[in-house]
Amino acid sequence: MVALITVQCTAVSAARSWRLRRVHQTFGPPLVGAPCHPRLGALPQATQQSLSTLDVEDLSNDYCDDFVCNSSPAVENTIRAFAKDLQRCNGTWTRSLLARTVEYKDAFRSCRGRDGYQRLNFVSSKVKGAKVQVTRLRMLDNGTAVVSWRVQGSLGALPLALDVDMDSQLSLNLVTGLIEKRSDKWDLSRCSPPAALAWTVSRMLWSAQQASLDAKEGTGRVLSSLNSMDSEDADIQLQRSPTDPTKFFQQNDNTMQDAFLFSAFVALLWVVAQAYGQIFSL
Repeated sequence: MVALITVQCTAVSAARSWRLRRVHQTFGPPLVGAPCHPRLGALPQATQQSLSTLDVEDLSNDYCDDFVCNSSPAVENTIRAFAKDLQRCNGTWTRSLLARTVEYKDAFRSCRGRDGYQRLNFVSSKVKGAKVQVTRLRMLDNGTAVVSWRVQGSLGALPLALDVDMDSQLSLNLVTGLIEKRSDKWDLSRCSPPAALAWTVSRMLWSAQQASLDAKEGTGRVLSSLNSMDSEDADIQLQRSPTDPTKFFQQNDNTMQDAFLFSAFVALLWVVAQAYGQIFSL
């Protein structure tokens, strides 16, 4: 009887040990290394540096001494906010970063004021599938910064890959941090010759269109200021009819229209001249 009980207990222990081994083999030990399934593998390390981790090189944190302020925290805030506007690549700019008389200039385009600056949408409107990566932030002096960025995409329906290095030089107000001047330059060395030519021509045509809008807006502002003057002397000139001294006729003043056409013509000539210089330098 004792022997039978001993045999049964041994059998139960053996069965329990066998079940434990099966469970251990089925589930296995917890994974320590990288899993073998590709979807469960470790994510590849990012090759592009995040904008939040980019340092502003040569940025001075000694804002003020006992007598004068040479900079302020607003300068760095503006540089980083401007870089975010670039990376969003949606053709809109944070208006609060701009001085009222902000100036912009590149090889083809120049403008003054916030309204013209807000139309700087070449990349977002002309480059298909545009991607912008800010690569470097640095200071030339306390009030001058350079933001380096890279544009990738293609021009419209053309199957020409674009890879353009850009530099935006910003002149900043030391106290408010507002952008007072911006100057853009680009390097087409990464592009093929056809793609570089397509960029240059497209940029030239876009600049000519913007120059025409600038001239139209400028004429509109002049006319608005004239309308605020005495209407009897501003717009209408009455002259006697040479055939009948008792009759008068109205002579329209086309000075503003002629000025607008002349300004648009001069702007177009300037853009064409700049385009020839860019094309021959490729």
